[in-house]
Amino acid sequence: MVTLQEAEMLKTELEGLNPSKVELIGTWLWVRFNGSIEPEKSQVMKSLGFRYNVNRQVWQLGEKIGKNSSNIFIDEIRSKYGGKVLGLGERSEIKQEVV
Repeated sequence: MVTLQEAEMLKTELEGLNPSKVELIGTWLWVRFNGSIEPEKSQVMKSLGFRYNVNRQVWQLGEKIGKNSSNIFIDEIRSKYGGKVLGLGERSEIKQEVV
């Protein structure tokens, strides 16, 4: 389970990796990169506790509960649990919109 405060604390670590999108969906933090990432970045993500979801092509951090829902579309998950996009770099504030 990832809280908004924990996601904020991880922003500093993630900024150096240059992700294309960081989003808190429910209690999961999802990090997306454009294309594949270098092995060093992959090691950093793993050291932070993230796992790579091959089906969705995102790095995820959160507690696995319930059944595997890899066949559910991301928009359905956002609709059910809500989502907040975390701005990085110059856009360091959190967008408060719910997707």
